[in-house]
Order: sequence, then C-alpha cells, then structure tokens
Amino acid sequence: MPTAVWLATLGVCYGQAPECPLTDQACLESEYSKVCVKPGISFDSCMTWIRAVEQSPNADVRATAAAIYMLMSPRAPENARTEMHARAARLIHEVLDAAPTNHEALLGLANLAETTTDRVSALRRAAAAEPTDAMGLYFLARALAENESGLPEAAELLERAYSLDVERQRLHAWHLARDAMSVYERAGQPDRSADLRARVRKDADLDAMLLVTTTAASVAPERLDAVLADLCSQLGLEVLGAESCLDAIGRVVDGSNRAPRSVAKRVAESASNAMFLAARAGWLLDTVDPNWRPRFEATLAKHFGSDAAARMRDAPTEITVE
Repeated sequence: MPTAVWLATLGVCYGQAPECPLTDQACLESEYSKVCVKPGISFDSCMTWIRAVEQSPNADVRATAAAIYMLMSPRAPENARTEMHARAARLIHEVLDAAPTNHEALLGLANLAETTTDRVSALRRAAAAEPTDAMGLYFLARALAENESGLPEAAELLERAYSLDVERQRLHAWHLARDAMSVYERAGQPDRSADLRARVRKDADLDAMLLVTTTAASVAPERLDAVLADLCSQLGLEVLGAESCLDAIGRVVDGSNRAPRSVAKRVAESASNAMFLAARAGWLLDTVDPNWRPRFEATLAKHFGSDAAARMRDAPTEITVE
C-alpha cells in the first residue's frame, strides 16, 4: 500500500481485526479506509487492526504498517508515541534486512533518519529502487535542497518528477514544476527555470487554452471558467506566468464587448471572476503589470458599476501555499 494512499486517507480511527488475508495488499488497502478512518471508534481499536497487519508475511504490507505508525504517531496519545515509533523502526529494519531495495521501507528509513546526510542516503536508495516514483524524487529533492550545494540536483530531480506526473496528475505535476522553477532560481540557474516554464506551457497546450478565451462567447461557460481558473489561480500564475492570465482576461473582456447582449453579461461575469481570483495573488501580477488593479477596476466599473470596482480596489492579496 503506497504511503500516499495512507496519507490521503489518514483520519480519526476506529477499527477491528483484519478481515482480509494478510497477504492481500489491495484488500487491506481498501479495509484500512473502512476500519481506521471514519470517526466514532477508538484509537486503540485502530491500533489492534494495525498490530495484526504488521504480522503479515508480505514485506510490502509490513513496510506499510510501519508507515502508518509513523504517520499516526504525531496525533496519537502521548504515551503511545514511543511504542509506535519503536514498532515502525523494527518493521522497517526487518523488511530491509530481508529486502534491501524495498521502496516503502526505504522511505520509512528516511523518516527515521536523524541527520540530513542519512536521510539523503536512504532517499537515494529509494530513488534507485523506484526511479519512476515521482513522490520519492520529490522527497529526495527536498532533502537535498536543505543545503545550498544540493540545489542544482534538487531542481533537476523536481523536473524529473514533473515529467513523470504531467500525463497522470496535471495539478500535482504543476506543483512539482513550480517547486523546480523556484529551486532553479535559488541555484542561480534562471535560464533553466525559464526553459521549464516554456515546457510546462507547451505541455498544458497554452495556445489552446488562450484560444478558448478568444472565443469566449461561443464556448460552454463551464469550459471558459475552467480555463480561466487554471490560468489565474495562484498555481497557474506561478507555472504559466502572470502574463498568460492577464492576456486571457483581456481576450474575454474583448469578447464580452463584441458579444450579443444575450451572452455579453455572462462572458463579463467570467472575466470578473477571473480578475478577483487573480487579485488574490496580486504580488505575482505586479511583476508583469504594476497597473493591473486600476485596469481591473475600470473594467468592472464599466460592466458592473462602481460597487464592483470598489470591491476590487479593496480586495486583499492572500499569500497561500497551494
């Protein structure tokens, strides 16, 4: 069971003895979400289930049991944390003694590490064992980026992780690309950051996205709003560039001005929503157009009146972690 699955389903625990065979990884993965996530049953019940699972003869299942202990430990009762950590460590070392390249156990070993050097060593082993695991590369990149000397390699690893995820999980891939661009900048390699941005734009088919905004009056409203949300969210501004969002909004506004009255208001509302979304990350817009806010205000005043312009004038920026 991959760590990411457990992390995504981690919650308040209730539980029972396992009903699945302890060698059936897929069944146990499904059962975990039923017996250790929903609210209402005690922490001890969940622990009973995990302690049974750790007896599995399957190394992957035992490594995952260790991962569960480590993930749950910070929110466990204080008097249980030491035992949970010890159980996790024992399982990890037992698995690695028998299977030195077990990916899940190597990630667990990295979590046990007390120094950056040891953590990097374990994560390099994990990356060698599963070179196509994007999250493993991400963890290694984060560890390397703790030291300035590791920044160039960390950026390259993040770009590799982006390449692995771009066809599978575009939103997650954009996060990886954003982080890679940032680390390239920190490493003194702005050209590589710019090259990656150009690649992300191509992978996302930015030209097709902008074409949607050019034909705003004739496309489905849901499609238009989805494209604008991608372009003008904080993440979109970071990976595709603020100029792409501003360009798209300008095209939609132009389309509204030319559209028949029956659809002009709806198109203008899409532009308005994109303006307020982008304004939340206004510091990114500032790097491209310091006068974006008065331009937005003027457009809103024209289409929706002074109250809408005043809302834009007073709209705060929000520095968020996406």
